[in-house]
Amino acid sequence: RPSDRCRLCGTMQMPRSSYHDVRKAGKKVRYLIEFFEPLLGKKQRNGLKGLKRLQKHFGALNDAVASRDLLDANRSSLPADVDATSVFGALKKEQQRQIKATSKLLG
Repeated sequence: RPSDRCRLCGTMQMPRSSYHDVRKAGKKVRYLIEFFEPLLGKKQRNGLKGLKRLQKHFGALNDAVASRDLLDANRSSLPADVDATSVFGALKKEQQRQIKATSKLLG
């Protein structure tokens, strides 16, 4: 379920914990597969590479969302002459890029 809109960037956000939870679950599966790797066939071992790529994208996605949340939560702490608009734009773009890359791997 999406959380509230980011006050500054105006986009709907999934709770950051959702991205992190998916990434952690993928890591557990990957570790399990790596443990049994000597017993697996080539097809199953090849799937491990895709899982690693997927985890990498979920990690980058989580980083972008966490950075945006942190910046948004601490906006009042920034000096008055600092305009964070461009940073929010860059983080939003990175989030969208990672979502697209993740969707491509899943699709």
